[in-house]
Amino acid sequence: MIGMFSEMETDKKQTFMNVRKIVLSVGIVFFLGVFVFAWTWIARSILFPVPAAPATPMVARNFVAVTPTSTPVIPQEAVPGSAPAESTPTSEIQEPKVFGKITEHDIRKGQVEWQEPKNLGNLKWWGDTVSEDQYSVNNGSTSYRDKYVKVGTVKKGKYSGAEIIKHDATYFLSLKGKIVLLLNVATRDGGQANVYTKDEQGAIHYGFYDEILIMAPNETIDDETRIEDLAEYPAEIKTSNSRVTLVRSESMYSQPEAFFTDAGLKPVFDHPELGQVWMADATKKRVSREELNSYMGTDENHPTLTKLYIDPVVDGGFYLKGPDGSFETYRLKLDVFDTFDRAGVLLATWKNGEKNTASYEEYPSGCGLGAYAYDMTGKVDIEKDLVKVGKTDQGDDLYGYKETNPDLKTYYTETYLSSLIQYAGPGQSADPTPGADTAANWAAFLQKHAIVFWVDPFGRILEFFNTDTMQLAECGKPVVYLYPEKTTDVSVKVFPNEGVSVSDPAYGDGWNVTAQPDGTLTNHADGLQYPNLFWEGGSSVIYKTPTRGFVTAREDLKMFFDGKLSELGLSVKEISDFEEYWISKMNEKPKPFYFVTFLSREQIDRLAPLSITPKPDTVIRVMMDYEGLDAWKDVPGYSIRTPKRQGFTAVEWGGRLK
Repeated sequence: MIGMFSEMETDKKQTFMNVRKIVLSVGIVFFLGVFVFAWTWIARSILFPVPAAPATPMVARNFVAVTPTSTPVIPQEAVPGSAPAESTPTSEIQEPKVFGKITEHDIRKGQVEWQEPKNLGNLKWWGDTVSEDQYSVNNGSTSYRDKYVKVGTVKKGKYSGAEIIKHDATYFLSLKGKIVLLLNVATRDGGQANVYTKDEQGAIHYGFYDEILIMAPNETIDDETRIEDLAEYPAEIKTSNSRVTLVRSESMYSQPEAFFTDAGLKPVFDHPELGQVWMADATKKRVSREELNSYMGTDENHPTLTKLYIDPVVDGGFYLKGPDGSFETYRLKLDVFDTFDRAGVLLATWKNGEKNTASYEEYPSGCGLGAYAYDMTGKVDIEKDLVKVGKTDQGDDLYGYKETNPDLKTYYTETYLSSLIQYAGPGQSADPTPGADTAANWAAFLQKHAIVFWVDPFGRILEFFNTDTMQLAECGKPVVYLYPEKTTDVSVKVFPNEGVSVSDPAYGDGWNVTAQPDGTLTNHADGLQYPNLFWEGGSSVIYKTPTRGFVTAREDLKMFFDGKLSELGLSVKEISDFEEYWISKMNEKPKPFYFVTFLSREQIDRLAPLSITPKPDTVIRVMMDYEGLDAWKDVPGYSIRTPKRQGFTAVEWGGRLK
């Protein structure tokens, strides 16, 4: 018996030893495999490194955008205070996201307790803000970016308890020391998302003019969440009066950082859901002293640094006060035209019984506009200055200037005759010498009903111009030069919001060219070579002519442009091309002196966003605005920072046609 148990014990020990050997062998094989795999991976990384994708700024906000293909930097699970996910931008071109209806993911109506805006001072959540401009201003750069304004508190939902802070045109949420930037807080149904990239230094390249935002260390980005109260304004406001429809302004409003003030406005009606609707009052001088709209700066009346105020009201506009204290802007849809556009056929019959077939400019437009309507209320007197010339199809009286009115004569000599010189052709002028101030040309001008007036449902006297008697203002002859470091296929698109009207080569859906380092361009569409890309087009973005600039005598224009354009970064050939076109254009209506200014990069990109793929290392955009002067005047100037032309360089110059 004892022997049998001894044999059994021996068998157990043997089995145990065998199992241990097997386990040990498997373990050795496993660790050898891990060791070999690790060293293989290290060797591969050393011998075949994966290049890092460059951070790529983008063109955004309703235009074609360069966007990162990876997950954007947002709070994980949209929880405030969580660590941001990492993003690896690439240079792939993608269409920006288009938002749909408000969802449960958003901050819904009733979830925010709004308050009167309260200035919290400069919280410095962005360490720096740099707009890549072409020039800087000595001792006078405007600065209203130092205000962080509390406008409400989230009471329900995923961000419950967060304070809503408005800085400039941007919204933040602040909760327990954590900051969340809401990148698309007011993007509407059907609107394209604002997009961004993040570079190695943590700077965010954001917006359609490559603005660089240096974020605070505890700041994250949420590019999905919207606030319904700010994003759901109707595209149209209809009233009990069937002739009154207000259309929401999209890209034309240029000062979203401004807070509401009723200076220069008058109430016109109450809307049951939207509240009080206001209208710009052309009969009043606007004097705004809203402290939240103040900034330190200079203008033509204040040559030294002083407190100034943003004037957010645009002539001809209708306004709502947003729940956060901001402006929401609308304009009247004119039902006396066949279309609501820059210009359309005036639906009317003249006193002689003839039906009108001419097109009239409905509102000031061109390379940026300064008003939503030609509102002449308080400037003309129907009884003293005007006579009836016809009726609209709606039965409204139409008026025109009396023939003896000096404003009519001025328009005839300075605008109509100039248009004949430019567009003279068969049947365009009744005189064999186009542009001559003759009796025949005057008679032809009067028959065209060049300027007519209409009293709208709000009692405003609106002015319309026959487009046959004028040259519609546009962004004048912008041309684009491309200088890659090596032969490169390049795609170029420009986005004036009224479209491209003239181009060479043909624009189509954009230009696709092969660019040489010397600037020679081969157009893929026709196979021909071009020195540059030329376009003209209109933009209805609200624009106010800068008050800072330079005054020069007519005979000194070339010397002036030689100096200033060189400072702005243009080459000798580019300067020569600019002068050949613009000095001739300015001399069509010669004046002894000219006020000349150059728009900032931000202004240019708002008027006509430009997308170039692949993205150049250097982009120089120069756009001139000017005014002829009968006498010299002193104006505040500015210094110009000359850009460095490095790497693949793109240059564009142009101006505002008058």
